[in-house]
Amino acid sequence: MQSMNYPFPGTQNESMGGYKITNLGAPTESGDAVRWDDLIGLNYIIGVEWDTSSDSSALKHIDAYGTEITKTAGQWTAWFDAHPIYANMWRCLLSAAGAHTFGANARGDGLTLDGTAGQVMVRIPKFYIKSEKVGTKIRWWISPVAFTGFEVHPAFKQRGGTERAQLYVGAYCGG
Repeated sequence: MQSMNYPFPGTQNESMGGYKITNLGAPTESGDAVRWDDLIGLNYIIGVEWDTSSDSSALKHIDAYGTEITKTAGQWTAWFDAHPIYANMWRCLLSAAGAHTFGANARGDGLTLDGTAGQVMVRIPKFYIKSEKVGTKIRWWISPVAFTGFEVHPAFKQRGGTERAQLYVGAYCGG
């Protein structure tokens, strides 16, 4: 299949670069070609790679194929702000009854964040994980979509195996 370049998610700015998507695979058993939504979803698979043979603990950012992603600090900020997992992590207030109240943005602007109006939490949308070890390299990926080889992160599984669409964690360290 011919190589194609797709911009980073959430932007049409070509200066942001893009992933080079190749070898997308054969049509499915039903004979359908790869769906456009699945193709776009590949841009949302991100991960890190650790080379255990190195003296450094530095991690590389990688794409769906394990290729290193290199961006400047400003480009990373814009890209993460548009990523479907990270962009949907929002600070909120959670009442004793479990009702949530969101502010004007992910920071929680407009909310009383001192704990007097409710528990100050961060909502995290469900995501899927995958890992592999090849030689001395260990790779971990996350995806908002359950691609082949990915499984829902265990934090989103309740007792009995029921999956939750989101979870809440404390925004601040409790004392």
